[in-house]
Amino acid sequence: MKKILSVLVLLSFLSFLAVPMIVSAQTEPTECCKLGADIEWTSGKINGTDCSVATTPEVCKLEKGHTVGPTETGVICSQKNKAGTTGQTPDKKTNQWGVICILSGVYTATDWVFVGIMALVIIFILIGGFYILTAAGAPERVASGRQFIVWACIGLAVALGAKAIPAIVKALLGV
Repeated sequence: MKKILSVLVLLSFLSFLAVPMIVSAQTEPTECCKLGADIEWTSGKINGTDCSVATTPEVCKLEKGHTVGPTETGVICSQKNKAGTTGQTPDKKTNQWGVICILSGVYTATDWVFVGIMALVIIFILIGGFYILTAAGAPERVASGRQFIVWACIGLAVALGAKAIPAIVKALLGV
């Protein structure tokens, strides 16, 4: 029962995080976003170039740090700098920029999750190895060390799964 409750709490927490992002991608944008990750876009148009059949793929590669905004003329992105807020036109213009901004956030978040879990995996492997090496024949210490290493392998699988989340999100959004 405790496992079911914890899974339901986790799913509801994730839905409260994901639903606003998906809804914001569906609404009409009013601002631009600065990309936090590199994205290769393969659908829609960017700066007038159709990325599904792009003959110039460099137009459809969205690099970290670029601003992406709507295709309407005269759109000004408000960018904050040290002197205050200034306006500029977006580097890349597309009608699907909201989805691109969400994907940028998903890529950034999964990169952080991957790094954090990999750090824990390394720590668990070191602790497990230390327990096994210092067991001095005590079977409970060896079993404890093995358990740490098993949990590290599970963590490795979760970290690799985190790297697959952006592809899943792209498939769910139909991009």
